[in-house]
Amino acid sequence: MMTTYVMLANWTDQGVRNVKDSPKRLDMAKAALKEMGGEFQAIYMTMGEYDLIAVYGAMRESG
Repeated sequence: MMTTYVMLANWTDQGVRNVKDSPKRLDMAKAALKEMGGEFQAIYMTMGEYDLIAVYGAMRESG
């Protein structure tokens, strides 16, 4: 059973400088999460306190 997580994130200075690489970095993040058994459900670019909101499902470690 997957747990749904919400991640709030902000761009780093380096991320802002390299914004043109964002699609490639997003593809890499999707592949890494999938490799771990998870999956992005939604990604939103926002204005205000946070720059991005990601909703994703992932297996929760038992323990």
